[in-house]
Amino acid sequence: MKAGFREAGLIPFNPEAVLSKLDIRIHTPTPPPFDLDLWISQILHNPIEALSQSTLVKSRISRHQSSSFTPIFETVLALAKGTERLAYENTLLSAENHTLRKANEALFERSE
Repeated sequence: MKAGFREAGLIPFNPEAVLSKLDIRIHTPTPPPFDLDLWISQILHNPIEALSQSTLVKSRISRHQSSSFTPIFETVLALAKGTERLAYENTLLSAENHTLRKANEALFERSE
């Protein structure tokens, strides 16, 4: 058994012997292809969805080859900020509405 470890360069402890026997090829993996069919226009329910949707739109625009993207990016950024603000506001209003409904139900139960 020791002979097997020694042959592999593990006994005595010799990391250089082990590393020299490894066949390592370092390369950068290619990114997966972008499938346009994966993008579905959808109603956004929270700020995270709004930001990810705008990021996706921006990446699709950047693949466009013909003209300057600055006005398009500015428009998408403004849209994303507005959507994010509206989503936060919607979240706050939904929570407030839920709280008020509970308080209203409690008042109604007391009056009966």
